[in-house]
Amino acid sequence: MTPPYSRARIALRGFLIALAVAAVIGAVVFASVILISAKVDDALLAAAYVGGGYLALNLIILGAGLLVRASDSWAVGAALATPVILAAIGFGYAAYRSIPNY
Repeated sequence: MTPPYSRARIALRGFLIALAVAAVIGAVVFASVILISAKVDDALLAAAYVGGGYLALNLIILGAGLLVRASDSWAVGAALATPVILAAIGFGYAAYRSIPNY
């Protein structure tokens, strides 16, 4: 069993990693939208949605991991698993939409 103080440390570390990765992803999305449309309002909105969505999903994964088995690797593992889960959701939705409706 993981001690409670260790779970808090792991949760804080995971939150800081998730926040840093979400900020980087938001900055990349912001720069991409600026290059495409050159509208700052649209870029801020897109960066907020993508970064916020990534952060929310990452924290859900981190929380589930802390409930099941807390370890130091969950802090990094949640950040690494989130893009894989998002890609799987995207490919699944694309496959679902590729079947024509009759």
